[in-house]
Amino acid sequence: MYQYPYQPYQPDPALDYYRQKAAGLQQPNYQQNFQQSNFPQVQPGLISRSVTGIEEARATYVDPLSTGVFTDLGNGKIYVKRIDNNGNASLQTFTLETAVDRPPNYAEQIATLEKRVADLEGKKTEAA
Repeated sequence: MYQYPYQPYQPDPALDYYRQKAAGLQQPNYQQNFQQSNFPQVQPGLISRSVTGIEEARATYVDPLSTGVFTDLGNGKIYVKRIDNNGNASLQTFTLETAVDRPPNYAEQIATLEKRVADLEGKKTEAA
């Protein structure tokens, strides 16, 4: 860079950048560099998705420490997939069942009530 004899010296901004960068490299902060690494941070969470069968639930990717809940409404099943720290996957299957309400049997209830009334009437006549 050409300097006039009476002009004050002005440093080159590019050289200042490289000097600051070199000064920073002399004292590395390994812990900070490790924390700012490019490794993805896995957040445990819940993944919910509809599937058409157990094969699709098995093939679906689930992040480690996360839980995947897959509903198969066509077959009436729910699949829960978990992956632990070691990378082992577990798949649990739950079956949806509808509760069948049985109509009450009034004949049995009436018979037991009539028997109790007869017993009470018998005790009443004996006591009198």
